[in-house]
Amino acid sequence: MKYTDLALGAVTVDGDRAVFVVTGTVCVGANRRCLSNHDADLDRRLAFNQVYAAAIGTKNASPFLLAIVFQDGHWYVTGF
Repeated sequence: MKYTDLALGAVTVDGDRAVFVVTGTVCVGANRRCLSNHDADLDRRLAFNQVYAAAIGTKNASPFLLAIVFQDGHWYVTGF
């Protein structure tokens, strides 16, 4: 994967979980198929649980959502 023009968008916290939105472009695979996100906000039509699930999902996970959890006094990246 190759990321370009990355920036941090909205950060939404719900208890001990949070989702960061990343804007920019990601290119994947040998043919460098590229996806871009220029929307710095979470989709407000979706509930936090739906956005969080999209960030950690093993199928069709968004490369523009980063999920983290608060545990033992620290924030950790999750979904890997």
